[in-house]
Amino acid sequence: MKKIVLILLFLSVRLIGQDTIRFRNGEVKAVRVNEVGLSEIKYNSFENLDGPVYIVNKNDIATIKYKNGHIDAFEIVAAPANPKVSVVSAGEDKIDIYRNKLFYSGSKRAIGEVRLVKIVNLCSDVTKQNKMIPVLQEMKSYKKKQYAIGFSCMGVGIGVAYAGFMAGLIAEDATFLIGIPVGAAIGITGAVVSSIMKRKRNEKKIEIARIYNGEK
Repeated sequence: MKKIVLILLFLSVRLIGQDTIRFRNGEVKAVRVNEVGLSEIKYNSFENLDGPVYIVNKNDIATIKYKNGHIDAFEIVAAPANPKVSVVSAGEDKIDIYRNKLFYSGSKRAIGEVRLVKIVNLCSDVTKQNKMIPVLQEMKSYKKKQYAIGFSCMGVGIGVAYAGFMAGLIAEDATFLIGIPVGAAIGITGAVVSSIMKRKRNEKKIEIARIYNGEK
């Protein structure tokens, strides 16, 4: 009996701490609402609060019931006569992939990661956007690992090799020279990790482009 009470208490606490979105198609989701903008709503899934942030068009949502019990109801708002210009202008609605680099359709201008983030954030197709956001976060994760692990190991390796070399000269003891191969091994490991993370970053960039182009 005590177990049942504890389970019910746990479920009630979870329900109290969540927001609830009711979509116009009848779907209901338990979420944590992060932002209610003029035309978009950003939220995390309540089952994965540290996961991707989803962005949905406000017109797709009927109501939001917040954890404090307050309910917001939304009416469908017509698009403005002069909508905000997207990051991808007319004639640039496709991302070309050439030699593992991204380009606007028919343009020689390469797309960097900063620009790619803007493309994802300003994508008008919510379905595509929700597919691209988790991939974008993976790309950012690989970038952090590339710098944090790869470059750090390379720096440590160079330092250890230099320290071993200098200690060997000062002490006139060849034993200290072991620091050179050890440092080289650490540096090479860092370079390999950095290369792997860079490759994975690029794979995610290409995956985002394929989603944007409707290929995935």
